[in-house]
Amino acid sequence: MQLKADTIHIWQASLRLTEDEISAMLPLLSIAEKEQADRFRFPAHRLHYIISHARLRQIISMYADVAPNIIEFGREEHNKPFLTKPSNSALHFNLSHSLELAICAI
Repeated sequence: MQLKADTIHIWQASLRLTEDEISAMLPLLSIAEKEQADRFRFPAHRLHYIISHARLRQIISMYADVAPNIIEFGREEHNKPFLTKPSNSALHFNLSHSLELAICAI
């Protein structure tokens, strides 16, 4: 999927999924993301984290033309994520979620 310069795409995703759908998303996450998910105190927060990060990976994969589980993230000085793999990607993104909805801007 191509994104023209000075264009923003907004994606929304439901955070209400079945156990089977959530289980299918776990292999998309990195080891660090799985460890982060396990640190949440409340199960609902853990599930929202898993779903929102897996959806982010799926969305970015369409723009970067790589498999979702290949994507790697780094963190800037103020903890803002950026892509380290694919290293040739100039995509900028942000992810937010509230209650049962995640929003991703690319």
